[in-house]
Amino acid sequence: IVLIVLLLEGAETLALYEVIFGLGAVIAGLTYSCLFNARSPTQVILFNMCIFSLVLVAQTFSPNLFTVVWLALFLGIANSSLRIARNNWLMTVIDPLVFGRVMTTIPSLFLGMKAALIGVVVFVVENWGPHAAIGTLCVFQLFSHVVAWYSYRAGLSHGVLQDAVAQDIP
Repeated sequence: IVLIVLLLEGAETLALYEVIFGLGAVIAGLTYSCLFNARSPTQVILFNMCIFSLVLVAQTFSPNLFTVVWLALFLGIANSSLRIARNNWLMTVIDPLVFGRVMTTIPSLFLGMKAALIGVVVFVVENWGPHAAIGTLCVFQLFSHVVAWYSYRAGLSHGVLQDAVAQDIP
C-alpha cells in the first residue's frame, strides 16, 4: 500500500520518503543514549516495536501522502533504535567468543522469516483478498508483540553481564 501511494506520486515523493526515513535514523542514532539511558535494551526494543507497528497500521489504514511520507520519520527512528537496542542486548546475552557467528546468522534467519511471511501473504491474497492479507500481517505483528512481552516478563532480558554481576565474577 505504501509503495503504491509513493509510486503514484512520482520519484520525487519516493526520494522524500527515503530522506525522511534516513533523517529519522540519524535522529535515533544521535539521541539514543540521551533518550534511552535509563531504560534497558529490552524495554527500548518493546517500545520501538509498538511505535513501528502503530506507524505501519496508520500508513495501511490511512494511505494518503501525508501519513505515508511524514510518518516515515517515526519508522526511521523506531527502526534504528530497534537495531541499536537489539545489538546492545545481544552483546550482553551472547558470549563474546561466538558473537560474530551469531551476528551473521541472525540476518539469514530474518531473511528466511521474511520470505516465509511473503509466501503466506501472497497465498492469502490469492485466496481471500488484500484485506485478509492485512489482517494476517496484523495477526503476525500481534503475535510478535505477545512473544516479546512474554519473554520480557519471563526474565529473558538478563544476559551474560547481568549474570556475572550477580555472581560477583570480575
